[in-house]
Amino acid sequence: MTFRKVDYTSPIFLVVMDSVRHDQFQRARTPNMDNGGFTNFSPAMSGATWTIPSVTNMMTGRLPFHNGQEQIFGDRYWLPQYFHEMGVSTHYIAAVGIPTHIIKYEWDTFHFPDRGYRDAEHLINKALDVIDNFPNPKMFFYLHFEDTHSPFECADNGKTDWRIDKIIEYNSGLIPPEITEEYFEYLKKRQIECIEFMDKVLKPLIDMDSTMIITSDHGENFGENPPRHFGHDVPPSQKLFEVPLLIRG
Repeated sequence: MTFRKVDYTSPIFLVVMDSVRHDQFQRARTPNMDNGGFTNFSPAMSGATWTIPSVTNMMTGRLPFHNGQEQIFGDRYWLPQYFHEMGVSTHYIAAVGIPTHIIKYEWDTFHFPDRGYRDAEHLINKALDVIDNFPNPKMFFYLHFEDTHSPFECADNGKTDWRIDKIIEYNSGLIPPEITEEYFEYLKKRQIECIEFMDKVLKPLIDMDSTMIITSDHGENFGENPPRHFGHDVPPSQKLFEVPLLIRG
């Protein structure tokens, strides 16, 4: 497999906001992204409805049903390899531990912090530290943020009334459910607050002369019919595939 050689001279960022579907992103106020020179290709289609196959799809370009051991070993070509061939260093900075066990060995720096240090501000600061101190100025970053993932807690809104046990009952179809439509609207609002928070903390990277992609790995169901479910580990629905996609090259 051959690729056109590109002379990358500024940082490249692939930014993933976990669990953000297109219509939720549309409802958020994101002035820094709006004014950051991006082309908006939303809604785009995610590679899968949950993180592991979706991230592997981003790294390899292969559809999830091809993702398995053959994606990791042998002659399979994937994103960090491409950048290494271009003379670009690669940096994984993420709040998710999956699929770190299958991609850890390919990165020049690999940062999956301990619990309590996985907030967006910590990860942004780590990226800025790498930019300031890594000897190779040609850099590719994979940045994956979980602030937008349930329970939708970020520095701007604090702890939520997270009723996971009742949500499990709701997903099981027990009647009458104790989780109401109003509660799901409350969770939607909190996720939007976290998207708006991400717009603020990403500003130092957006302001750089850089190539940047902002997207999500999948969407989220908020109890809609069909299916009557919350989350994304459920039978696929269209909302789980529709994600934002902003590109600045």
